[in-house]
Amino acid sequence: MPRLEQWEYGAVSAAWFSLPENSTQVLRGVVYGHPRHADGTFITTSEVVGRRGGYIVTRSGSEYELGEPNGGWLKAMSSSSERLIRSLPELPVAEAKETEARS
Repeated sequence: MPRLEQWEYGAVSAAWFSLPENSTQVLRGVVYGHPRHADGTFITTSEVVGRRGGYIVTRSGSEYELGEPNGGWLKAMSSSSERLIRSLPELPVAEAKETEARS
């Protein structure tokens, strides 16, 4: 299972200005144990769509274990990591496979 360390959660948009509902929520961080990226590579995930247990699920169907968040991000966004986990919908196993098929 890939693990993200020094991660941060945020929005990206194709436009220089975008309404929050038009933004894509992604994770950025240093990945370990990913089949396509060398350990220690800084990545940006595809859109975060939910969680399965303690893991974050992305639009591409990848699942990530969250390690330690980025200290600067965490300081600026007090208690954001807990709010992130609570705010994401819990996805059943079947929906994860459907999400992969749509990617």
